[in-house]
Amino acid sequence: MTWFVLLLPLLIVGFIGAMLLLMPAVMAPTVPLGVSIPTDHVTDPAVSRAIRRYRWGVVVGVVASVAAVLALAEAAPAAAVIIPVLLMLVISVAAYLLSRRGIQRAKQAGSWYEDLPVRLTGSISAADNARIGAPLGWYVGALVVLAAAGALGVSVYNGLPDPMPIHWNVKGVADRYAAKSAASVFGPLLIGVALVAFLLIIAQLMRHAPMRDAVVSREVPRELVAERQRLMQSFLGQLTLVMAILFAGVSALTWLRPEGDGVMPMLSVGFLVVIFALIARLMFRMRRATRVGVASAYSPGEKRQADAPDDDRYWKGGLIYVNRNDPALFVQKRFGVGWTVNAGHPAGMVLVVALILLIVGVAVFVPGGIHQSTSP
Repeated sequence: MTWFVLLLPLLIVGFIGAMLLLMPAVMAPTVPLGVSIPTDHVTDPAVSRAIRRYRWGVVVGVVASVAAVLALAEAAPAAAVIIPVLLMLVISVAAYLLSRRGIQRAKQAGSWYEDLPVRLTGSISAADNARIGAPLGWYVGALVVLAAAGALGVSVYNGLPDPMPIHWNVKGVADRYAAKSAASVFGPLLIGVALVAFLLIIAQLMRHAPMRDAVVSREVPRELVAERQRLMQSFLGQLTLVMAILFAGVSALTWLRPEGDGVMPMLSVGFLVVIFALIARLMFRMRRATRVGVASAYSPGEKRQADAPDDDRYWKGGLIYVNRNDPALFVQKRFGVGWTVNAGHPAGMVLVVALILLIVGVAVFVPGGIHQSTSP
């Protein structure tokens, strides 16, 4: 057993569990567990019960996953890194889907939207979003980091071993090899460049493409819309730089310490800690901005405004938005932080496919793996 086998899955499970427990408090009150409800029902007992059940399900998932880590760490170290995380996700998703049904049943039985005035869910004007540009400094910095790593690779290329290590086990020791070539040596850097380009494209689309922001029952001030978009743009830029540092670090360690010597697991853990810190910071700032922006919607004695329409049919499980008739490419998430892609939009499908290809490419070069050792 190594420290990595215990620390990595416990770190992932702990962070995901904490994030999922906090998520109902981060989202707007009119979309509890991704279900659209009118303002008058945000305090309905059915909503409170559903959220409590969901949170208890997440707690069960965390406990079961921690038990799985402890049970597998000694006998099956590789499985101890993967199985508990998958178990956590399966239990949490099941708790989410089952709990939200209580809200849906209460809404249907009580006809919550019957005879209520409704409005559009938000502006989809690209012009409203054009003023929030991508912070290009983060992307330039990411490319500089990758270029510097590439220069290092060129300088040491002739002295690199053949075959080259391309994967490391949970102990940080190289366990997979490939013949030395430009692809095996510079593969991680090339994927890093592709990732930078992909995230920059997303940032530019968020600036210019039609977006649907409001998921609360009242109109959202334009200042709040701009602030949330600014937070997302900053997060994307910071994430891009961190990912570039990861790929550059993996490449440099591969060239300078090809056998690993336990360094790769340390890089993996450090990388996850930074990513989790960025996500936590984004969640905190988004929650603060959203709560401030929608507070007036629930002020006692305020004149009632129109609610958002009940468009649950376009949200698969409250997570995936599919609407071929909606010109918006991005829509604000009902459960989660930021925006999601309209999978019914032609450009949205292209982005989904591109993201899947990038994830597959990244997985090939993730340090610390589940494969059996293969000698060079």
